Amino acid sequence: MLSRSLDYTDRDFDSLRARVISLIKSVPNFSDWTDFQAADFGNLLIEAFFFVGDGLAFNMDWAAREAKWGTATQLRSLFRLSKMIAYKPRGASASTATETITVTGLQDDFTYPAGSIINTKTNPPVSFQTLTNLVLTVAEPSGEVAVEHSENCSESFEATVEANLTYTLKSSPYLSGSIVIVTAAGSFTVVDDWLASRATDRHVLLDCDANGVAKLTFGDGTVGDLPNGTVTITYKIGGGSDGVAEAGAINDPQGTFYDDSGNQVTIAATNVERAVGADEPESVASIKVHAPATICEGNRTVSREDYETTARRAAGVGRALFLTRLEDSTVDYNTGMLFVVPTGLGFLTAPLRSAIAAQFVKYPYAPSFVLDIMDPWYLDISITARVFFSGSTKPSQVKAAILAGLAKWFALTVTSSDGTISDNAAVNFGYYIQDASGSPVGSLALSDIFNVVRDTVGIRKIGGNPEDFQLASASTTTGGSTVVQPAGYHDLDITPRQFPRLAAVTLIDGDTGNTV
Repeated sequence: MLSRSLDYTDRDFDSLRARVISLIKSVPNFSDWTDFQAADFGNLLIEAFFFVGDGLAFNMDWAAREAKWGTATQLRSLFRLSKMIAYKPRGASASTATETITVTGLQDDFTYPAGSIINTKTNPPVSFQTLTNLVLTVAEPSGEVAVEHSENCSESFEATVEANLTYTLKSSPYLSGSIVIVTAAGSFTVVDDWLASRATDRHVLLDCDANGVAKLTFGDGTVGDLPNGTVTITYKIGGGSDGVAEAGAINDPQGTFYDDSGNQVTIAATNVERAVGADEPESVASIKVHAPATICEGNRTVSREDYETTARRAAGVGRALFLTRLEDSTVDYNTGMLFVVPTGLGFLTAPLRSAIAAQFVKYPYAPSFVLDIMDPWYLDISITARVFFSGSTKPSQVKAAILAGLAKWFALTVTSSDGTISDNAAVNFGYYIQDASGSPVGSLALSDIFNVVRDTVGIRKIGGNPEDFQLASASTTTGGSTVVQPAGYHDLDITPRQFPRLAAVTLIDGDTGNTV
């Protein structure tokens, strides 16, 4: 008889083989079987058993690991776990920007239509589309319009009177909140569940998988009306980090246009500020944090942390800070200030602000409470360093490495060796830069930034005088920048409302005195 093993990790091919061979040797009828290395049928058969056992053990371990929040590593596993608590992981979000459109050659009114494409001049180009019509005149040939990194899709199918009819959208990744479903009887509304749906309600469920493929599920006639005839669906796809575009980069309008009199006109376009809101689908680390938090909230925003968690459900939100009078005496009574940092480290656009506000419709708060959704207050940090290069390394290459290292240190997220994306603990609102007792310390350490520059490959040393490494900061809001701390060899003061952001880096070659 095979002895009982209490080592539940001892189930791989070699371990199973050793135990079974030990069992065979203990049976008198098999005493003549001594060569377990020979290429005979007996050894072939038992090694097939070992192979199957190894595979079964692996699959059992994998299934057990992926069935728990704390140990799951696969995005599809977390999607299944999220469904159990009615949490919908966030999909990719599209960046938005405000585009300035200028038309020359106008002899009559001109309408720049919604859906017009403006590309970046990168290779490959990144496409943005206008979200609304823009009407320009001879007297006012220039105006502003919102653009989004997305693409419109439209499709239709013939529905039969069938309970729980399902339909999978043909294009992906689906952009959350963009779908419109129309039938001859009227439009269908996407709902989270059937709990409040009556037989006559034109409701539909929408589920997205880990790849952004969306599936629609219609009602059964008892909860949710049955669709019939032609169902026309329009929606958007796109989003993701590809939509990052710096100021002035969205400047290549596509197409030929004419004014109302039929005269061909020339379109010039540019974005004054960088596009913000681009974000990848919610990561494994983020789902593990935010999904269980919804159980604590009970679909309501009550505590200070609830407001931050709810705001971060909106695609394109990188960080959030919620302050009341308990944390900041300058905040009015019965009022909360929600400071939001977009994923692009810019300011809130109208679509992103609307998306954040929509979260608090689903997760409401007390009607008498006033919620102000605020642009972030950035602490823009400028660095000046006198450095000495080592060996034959080109200073320009070292500077590129320093800029990459600093960008990584100031990034909103970090990526671990297994590909998991999580919040970067090195940067946060001043409120969360705390000491051991949980109180805000009110400063950013110079040494942290110093170390990033010093430890870059190709740097021999940083000058030993205080003036050889200088930090300066400015407080930047939507109204502009104000110098907070002049350049100096010191830690940087940061208020609870401020969020650190890298502004400029100046490197001086210590041997030549030249600026790199």
